[in-house]
Amino acid sequence: MNFEIVQYKSKDKGNLMKLFCEFQDYLISIDKLHRLKRVKGYETKYLNYILNAVKKNSGIIYLVKAGDKVIGYAVGIVYTNYGEERLNVGKKEKIGRLIDLFVKQNYRGQAVGRKLMVVMEKYFKSKKCNLIRIEVYSPNGNAYKFYKKNSYLDESVEVVKFIR
Repeated sequence: MNFEIVQYKSKDKGNLMKLFCEFQDYLISIDKLHRLKRVKGYETKYLNYILNAVKKNSGIIYLVKAGDKVIGYAVGIVYTNYGEERLNVGKKEKIGRLIDLFVKQNYRGQAVGRKLMVVMEKYFKSKKCNLIRIEVYSPNGNAYKFYKKNSYLDESVEVVKFIR
């Protein structure tokens, strides 16, 4: 399959918002706690959140295009560790954080996600990051396996409990 990875431009807004909805709907479908929702206007609110995070944190959005179709995206930001994180490692570090990576279901298993990761890792290196952080939604076992296959290591696990 032929595809290209390009940097997001405002003309791609509608396509990106559709992918946000598709990703959120997928996460909702695997949510064992039944907490996730797609609120009214989700795509616009999430786009504003992402664009703000990218602007404030030397971030970037990449899109994957197959012909005229947008089939995936990745969002990354750069930050400097602080507080407990800096105390625990004993030094100041620049860290790349992958906020989102999503590939439409019909295009998975064709190295699209891997190539997105390569481009994102190059971006983080260009920003002098020495670590990449990715949070994986626990029920998303396929994403977890993908990151493990691409040499990412477990660092911590967050657990939750409802209190009523």
